[in-house]
Amino acid sequence: MNKIEAPLKKLFIVLLTVIMTNCTEMLDETAYSVLTPENYFDNAENANTALMGVYSSLITPHFYTDEIFEMVLLPSKYVNTRTAARSQYADYTFPATDVRISNAWKNLYITINRANSIIERVPGIDMNDSLKAEYISEAKFLRAFSYFNLVRLYGGVPLKVRETVNLEYIHMGRSTIEEVYDLIIDDLKYAKENLPSQRPSIERGRATKCAAMALLGKVYLTMAGYPLKQADKWEMARQELKTVIDNKSEFGVDLLPDFADIFDVRKEENNYEAIFAIQYANLDGNYRLGSALPFFAAPLQSLFATAYGQYLYGFTTEFRDLYEADDVRRDVTLVWSYEDRRNGNIITYGSGINSYKDPNGIALGKYQNGPPGTAAVNVTHSNDIIVLRFADVLLMYAEAENEVNGPGPDVIDAINQVRTRANASLLTGEETQNEIRELVYLERVKELSGELHEYFDIQRLERVEDHVTNSYHAQVAGVTFDPRQYLYPIPQYEIDINNAIGAEDQNPGY
Repeated sequence: MNKIEAPLKKLFIVLLTVIMTNCTEMLDETAYSVLTPENYFDNAENANTALMGVYSSLITPHFYTDEIFEMVLLPSKYVNTRTAARSQYADYTFPATDVRISNAWKNLYITINRANSIIERVPGIDMNDSLKAEYISEAKFLRAFSYFNLVRLYGGVPLKVRETVNLEYIHMGRSTIEEVYDLIIDDLKYAKENLPSQRPSIERGRATKCAAMALLGKVYLTMAGYPLKQADKWEMARQELKTVIDNKSEFGVDLLPDFADIFDVRKEENNYEAIFAIQYANLDGNYRLGSALPFFAAPLQSLFATAYGQYLYGFTTEFRDLYEADDVRRDVTLVWSYEDRRNGNIITYGSGINSYKDPNGIALGKYQNGPPGTAAVNVTHSNDIIVLRFADVLLMYAEAENEVNGPGPDVIDAINQVRTRANASLLTGEETQNEIRELVYLERVKELSGELHEYFDIQRLERVEDHVTNSYHAQVAGVTFDPRQYLYPIPQYEIDINNAIGAEDQNPGY
């Protein structure tokens, strides 16, 4: 697995504000030692430190563990929440003034701006050309990943490809969805040509050729779906993902034998299924390095999250019923029963104790498998969020291959590899193309739920209407399907401060 060692993770907290600020003459006194973007990027070591600053932006408190996680997880008919503040994502009533929608936008652009600093300034450093290309590739990978999240959440967005050093560059209009994807593709093509196939242990957690190819395959798959519906992208996705599968030994990736091991925080070092993950650490209780997600997801009074858990969201019983009785993924993904830390009693879903019952949902279990209750504060858990893993690659390949060539043996084999590990019944090979489409989607739901896929999958597959219509929260709120629900609104604060975006540029319906 791409696992970042503790010393490397500590570098992530270096705040490189000097890289993103403009120096102006404020005093008449002579400054003899001033760090500026121009003189900071003067050697490979400083460039590497700056690059760690790009990675560190991913673990900004609550960024992916709360803001983006809930925006992606909750708009699903299989997910409920017990909190009113989060129900607006589940019932699709999110306003343009919502703080999480605004913070997600801001933090994605912080990552982009830091990446732009690397891309713009590293070429001028006198250093090894191969290492220079590698650093630029990592920055382009992270920029592409950030823009990919932006374009899926908000649609066309301002396309910033230069370092922001003054207020003038803040005012930019929205680019088209196609223009954003063009940049994403260009960045990932450059990255896959210049990144190493694998990393030494000291560099685990940094982007690789495999990560760039897998993400590019996902990008093409998304472009083949709604709203672009570019049919030629099915073949491009198929080729990219097949290359990852065919070269898994070179890349050092494969399915882990045990599904539970994928999410066991004690086994992250050897998780070769994870292709790219957002890395967290519990180092001296530093909340800026840790993840709050285990705490947010944990049932009340449970062992695994500090301060008893918050139980902010859970899965419906309909979701649990998607699994076959012997499917090992069910009891890893869901916390059906757990021990009450106060008295040792076993609390089972539906029992009515501590509100652990419908309609609040069955707690997500994928981040509840580490040393119980050892973190000093709520947000110092070290569970990673896996963004790309090999099972996802197999299912994406099966989907693309089915669209290009129909339900042949390669499609069946890719799906059955995932189902074999899960101890689920295997496909027979007699399934039709339409049946495979539905099977792949449901397999993604059972395999990948809670891993930043829900909203993105129902968007590209045009399933939003089904999820709105059958959402408990939407029904309670009296919300019916509206095409606007395919996107989040452009944050109101961006419209307020950006002179190049006005109310008329807001996504339709907001």
